[in-house]
Parts: sequence; C-alpha cells; structure tokens
Amino acid sequence: MKQIVNDINGRMARLKRVRAMGLFSSCMLLTLTLLFAACAGVSDNGTDPDTIATTTAANNVAPTAPEGGASPVGGGVAEGDPAAGQQVAQQLGCVGCHSPDGAQAVGPTWQGLYGADLPLASGETVTGDDAYITNSILNPNDQIHEGFPSNVMPSYAGRISDQQIADIIAYIETLSE
Repeated sequence: MKQIVNDINGRMARLKRVRAMGLFSSCMLLTLTLLFAACAGVSDNGTDPDTIATTTAANNVAPTAPEGGASPVGGGVAEGDPAAGQQVAQQLGCVGCHSPDGAQAVGPTWQGLYGADLPLASGETVTGDDAYITNSILNPNDQIHEGFPSNVMPSYAGRISDQQIADIIAYIETLSE
C-alpha cells in the first residue's frame, strides 16, 4: 500500500512540474510572439504588411542614391508624403520599435535622424539620408546603428513599395526639422 501511495505522489509531483513548464513555455511563446509582431511588421490592427505593400519583383533590389542627392527610390515615384509615411509606419508596425520623439526603444529613434551623422556598430559614421534609410528598410543588417543589436529588424524587401519608402523617408525628415 505504501508503495502505491509513493507512486501516486511521485506521479503528482511530475504532473505539477509538467504543468509548470507548460505555463512557462506558453508565457515565453506569447512574449516572443508579441515582440515579433511589434518589430516584424504586424500592425496593431492585425494587418499583415504583405497585404499592404503593392510591390513587384522589380522593387526587390535595394535602390542606390543617384548623383546630385536625388531620392534613391525608383524612377516614377512621386515625392514622399509625410502624412502617408506616418500612416505606413503605423500600418507596418515600425513605431513599435522606432520612436518619433526621441524616446528609447528597441530600434533607433527617428527624431533627429535625417541628415545627422550616425555612428555604426562597425565604427564607421554615415549620414542619415535617403540612401541610408532605404538601405536600412530593405537590408537592415547592412549598417547597424551603434548601441543596437543586429538581426532584430526584418527586411522589408518585397513587402514595401518604393512609394511607401519615399513616404516614410519624408515623414522621418519632418522629425528632424
């Protein structure tokens, strides 16, 4: 009889440990999901960026800045609209990691970024211009801002149009005026 009681007590203890691990695992999964949603582009209204972006395979190549300081985004793109850029930043979840007001966040603040000399983790310094911002959106691990980890921001190549990039750049530019 004593052996049966000990066996039952042992099984109950194992069951409690399994339940505790299940609760811990569920909490960790929820935390990681929320972090990914904030930084990986699922907006607070649940809209997936793939349904927002209207890009084609031709837009998957990271643009380069033309000579003369013109916009690095593809030809035929209208001048960026700051209000539209603010809306796109909300829809894509950018503001979950980048603050517009200088507050510390997961990623660098956008306040004062445009036109500023930005220190990189590599020790280099770059100017926060159209080319840098475009490259950061499409190839976020190319130039990591000093003090921020790599491999956090996903690439938006193929998920965002040239016009949306121009709009976001116009919005960021207004935060530096």
